[in-house]
This record gives sequence, structure tokens and C-alpha cells, in this order.
Amino acid sequence: MTLRFDSIDRVGCYYLEHPEEPQTRQLMAILQKKLDDGTISKSIDQVSLIRGIKPNIADVIARCHQNSSLYNVLQPNKYNSIQLPNNKIIAGFNLSNVLEFKGRYKIEARLRRLLDNVNFDPSSIVILTHKATSLLERLKDSNLDDLNFSSFSNLMYQKITPLDLHNVSIELKAEVKKLPTSQISYSAELADIGIILDGYHNQLKEVQDSLSKLNRAAQKIKDKSSYGSRGIRDALTILIKQAKSAQYLIEKNGKNAIKEDAEHFINDLGALIDQYAQHVFDQVSIKHNFVFQSFIPYFDKSNFLSS
Repeated sequence: MTLRFDSIDRVGCYYLEHPEEPQTRQLMAILQKKLDDGTISKSIDQVSLIRGIKPNIADVIARCHQNSSLYNVLQPNKYNSIQLPNNKIIAGFNLSNVLEFKGRYKIEARLRRLLDNVNFDPSSIVILTHKATSLLERLKDSNLDDLNFSSFSNLMYQKITPLDLHNVSIELKAEVKKLPTSQISYSAELADIGIILDGYHNQLKEVQDSLSKLNRAAQKIKDKSSYGSRGIRDALTILIKQAKSAQYLIEKNGKNAIKEDAEHFINDLGALIDQYAQHVFDQVSIKHNFVFQSFIPYFDKSNFLSS
């Protein structure tokens, strides 16, 4: 049995690969007759044609050898109705309908009707309220631009850093040891002062660390308070002017501007749909991605057995 089916497999593949052979034409004629009279459709539980012309098997094989696309090989657009195993029916298949997708579903017209129903009131948009504008004007007229945080923090740091209480305490303790025993009462007082200076030194170290942080923070304030080469005053002047200009444009042309942008969106969306539809059409109908050799393995003995 195995040898028999292997032989059928080789014979079938040979004739598929050599459509010019007389035996191939005879085999195709037999299969075509069975397809036309419905014998194959009744015996195969896959797809059956119920209306329209039947596919010409010889032409299908010839188009396979021409390395045509799968769509051009099978040409499903020629068949009016195809019944699938789940009792569903495909009522015609015309790939060119993809190119008419936008017009068939009236996408642009629907979007424009939706746009007509949108009621935009530009008076409801307020960029800067009167209170906000007043606050910005007051801030602009303040002397904030004249404050130099970095200079202040640097000055404080320079005044405190030179103080070295720890060394003063060490020198004081050294001098205490040099005092005669007759001045022991003074030495005790000086020793106490040295201990106090050590405590002040630790506190001074914390102050110095705080001033270092203050200096870094002041530098950040200075950097953020300048907008490019402009200070806060110039930057706020420009900001208020731009806000007033934008408010005027919104109140005067806001509705028309939104409609124009929406119209551009609708046109761009329609163009994208057309481009994608053309891409699908080209990929399916034009691209030569159906190689005959890749079709041969499906004609093995298991498929002959299932038939």
C-alpha cells in the first residue's frame, strides 16, 4: 500500500510540474469534468461552488507556473457565490471593492456631518483670568529680578567659613598647660572656655553645611528665574502679551480654526484609508508571492487519501 501511494504521490507531482505533457492535459480534463458536474463538490467536505462558472484547473496550474500571486491564481472574483463548511456563503469576492471602502461606507461624509453637529463656543476658553493677569503684573513690577540670591549666600558663607574655633580651642588648651600653678584658677576657666569653643565649633560646622545647601539652592533659583537671556520681568511681559494675543485669536477665529483643523484631519484620514486600501490591493493582487514549488507539498498522499 505504501509503495502504491508513494507512486501516486510522485505521479501527481510530476504532472503538476509538467503541464505540457499530454497525460497532464488528460488528467486535468478528467478533474475538470468532475468539478463541472459537481462530483468533486459532493465528495469533498471543504469549499463547494454553488453558482457561477467553475474554475478551470488547467488555467490555475498554468498561473501557478507563471509565479502569479495567490489572488490571480485562484481568481475568486469570478465566482458569484462560494459556500463554506459552516453553511456561510461568500456572495462574490471582488478585490477592487477594497479601493472603494471609503466611498462605500461614506466615511468622510459621516465625519463632516458629525463636525457640523459640534457646537464650539470660543467664549468659554479663558487663557488668563483677570485675577491671574493682575498677579502676573504685580510679580513683573516687583524687585524680584533685582535680588541676587547667589551673592547673598556666598557673602554669608565667606564670613562664617574663616572662623576656625577648633584650632582656637586647641591653642587655648596649650596655653593653659603653660600657666604656673599659682594661676590654676585661671587655667580652669580657660579650659572651660576651650570646651565651650569645641561645642561652638560643632554648631558652626552645621551652619556651614546649611550655607552650602543655601548656596546651591540660590543658584537653582537664579537659573530658573532667567529665561534664556531674559530675566523674570521681560519673560512675564512676553508671556502676558502672548496670552492676550492668543485669547484674541480664539475669540475671533477659534471656531473657524477648529473647523479647518478638523477638515484637514478628515482629508488626511481619507488619504490614509485610500493609501492602505491601495496597499492591500497591491499586496494581494500584484505581489508575486505564490511560488509553484511551495504548492506542490500539499499534493501528498494524505490529501489523496482524504479525497
